Amino acid sequence: MMFIIYAMFTQTSVAKLFAPGWCPASSPPRSMRSISTWRPGGNPKIAPMPPLEILNLAWKEKIRIATQIWPIVLIAVLMMGGMYTGVFTATEAAAAGALFALALGWILRDIRSLSAVVKAMKDSANTTAMLFLINIGALYYSRILAMTGCPP
Repeated sequence: MMFIIYAMFTQTSVAKLFAPGWCPASSPPRSMRSISTWRPGGNPKIAPMPPLEILNLAWKEKIRIATQIWPIVLIAVLMMGGMYTGVFTATEAAAAGALFALALGWILRDIRSLSAVVKAMKDSANTTAMLFLINIGALYYSRILAMTGCPP
């Protein structure tokens, strides 16, 4: 997020900012994975085994439970596939994903009323407005600093 905001203010390519940033960005997840793998070996109380009723589930039941994430996979395939095939841009992919999630929620009866959708849209609009105000303030502040010659 910070790369995108920085790119917007400095008129820099986002791709050029992300290219050298992948190594530092992937370092914390690698560290956490190695620690969470190494640390419980000495003390099993840190990461106890799952309950026996979960371990003893039949494979058929485990597969049935795992296949319940199909709507998420479908939305991800729609968005990523659309971007990689060039059907739409990243912004359009976000809109398509949101619209598809809304349609799936309505079809699968997870969204039961229109008032829940309206409330979610109002909350999103409030959050977006706050972020835009922060961005506008930062833009004006950077312009003032540049015009006064304050940055060295």
